Order: sequence, then C-alpha cells, then structure tokens
Amino acid sequence: MPSRESHIATAVDNFELAKVLLPTSLAWCTTVSFYAALHIVDAVLALENIHPENHHARTGHLKTKRNLQHIWKHYKPLYDHSRRARYLMGGDSSAEALIQASLGRENVERQVINHFLKQVDASACRLLSMEKILTDWP
Repeated sequence: MPSRESHIATAVDNFELAKVLLPTSLAWCTTVSFYAALHIVDAVLALENIHPENHHARTGHLKTKRNLQHIWKHYKPLYDHSRRARYLMGGDSSAEALIQASLGRENVERQVINHFLKQVDASACRLLSMEKILTDWP
C-alpha cells in the first residue's frame, strides 16, 4: 500500500503536470487536477490505514465520514469534471472541444484548480497537520 508521503508526492507531481497542460489541453489538465485531489484524499485516508481500491470505495469513505464532508463537497465536482473531460463525446466533437465549450480555460483555472482543488488541499492539510501540499498557481 502506498504511504501517505507517496500519495502526497504523486499529488504534487499531478498538480505540476496540470500547470503544464493548462495552455494546451483543458481536458487533460482537468483530469490530472482530479487525480491530484484523489491522491490528497488517499493521503488522508492512509492516516486511518484505509487504502481504497477504486473510486466507489473512496467515494463511500468521503460521503460517510463526518470529518471528510468538506473534502467531499469539493472533490465531487472535480470527479464530475474529470469524467466529462475523459468520456464526453458529442458527434464530431472531441472531449477537448466539449470541455473548451462547456468550461473554457478561465473556468478550468478558476473553478477546477483555484477553487475545488485548492479547497481539497486546504481541508486535507488541516487533517494531515500540514501547512499546504500544493504550491501556488502561477
């Protein structure tokens, strides 16, 4: 089972990759941002020796554990946006074109990263007794 530290390192790597992807691929930036949040959540769950094997198990813990409710509130939209970015297809449009049309670069940066992901980070840091996991967005 990956350690708390391993999950944190992977979250940071995903966040750094999201920064690189934002100018060229909103769909992948959104997806990688979600996976940064996923690893932050897994770092928190690792404190209780919980290591979910899939999204359903992770979601169950987030929805039912009272101390994780604030994380869930911000993790769920990341999950939803990520699924749209990965699986949304419409006629001749790619997932990238549909994310561009439905969210746009400004909203990916403002909502997905600077709001939802940063709120997951802040809530998790309180539980992990850390100042912050993710660096500031440029």
